[in-house]
Amino acid sequence: MHTGKPFKIHARHTLWATGGIGGVYDHSTNYPQLTGDACYIAQEHGITMEHLDYVQIHPTGLFSPQPGRTFLISESCRGEGAILLNAAGERFTDELQPRDVVAAAIREQMKQDGTEHEWLSFAPVDRDVVTGHFANIRARCLEDGRDILDEPIPVTPTQHYFMGGVWVDKDGRTSMPELYAAGETACNGVHGKNRLASNSLLESLVWGRRAAWRMRTGESLAVEQAGEPALDGRHRALSADSLAIDDLARAAGTQAVEE
Repeated sequence: MHTGKPFKIHARHTLWATGGIGGVYDHSTNYPQLTGDACYIAQEHGITMEHLDYVQIHPTGLFSPQPGRTFLISESCRGEGAILLNAAGERFTDELQPRDVVAAAIREQMKQDGTEHEWLSFAPVDRDVVTGHFANIRARCLEDGRDILDEPIPVTPTQHYFMGGVWVDKDGRTSMPELYAAGETACNGVHGKNRLASNSLLESLVWGRRAAWRMRTGESLAVEQAGEPALDGRHRALSADSLAIDDLARAAGTQAVEE
């Protein structure tokens, strides 16, 4: 029944999967209803949280004064040669620096210019690359009346992912008994301070599965053998030539292949 009134659900185990915190930012690639609800509840009840300042800001979201999700302009655009311009049409930073460095440079330039955005120009990018690799980006910008083949587009640093959150162990357990968390809600240490893209799947799929197994059996899910060689955390040289990583592994005692 949809009465609009809160009601209680009693469960032996509960898993939080409330997403990230994008909804508290003016510009985010996430849905506005994702407002860090689990973190608020955790704070009220003394549940351990970790690294709440670990927030990934993507340098180039398509600026729009309208509310809602911000469209992400992939960093691969800058990898192909697109450049950042200030209000005077001047390039002001090295676009190939790490995301957080480029985002900080854009924010600083916005302060100097007194604007809500800067500009991304595709002029140095081959037109065939734009129409081929970036067809979806071009189509989205055309909806706003801008053709990236002919003019720069307004971009602004945009909240993209929350690496911190409610602390969990390897099975998704929080510091409160029988309460679990998975996905962007949780902080399990697979990212560090700057998000590693594919690790977002780990937070949801791997930790979700491990949490479900723990809730169902009361035991930790054993590490499974997958592929060959076994995923035992030991380094294996791939060729007869000595590479730097081989030397490092040998020095650390994690080289699995006898020479």
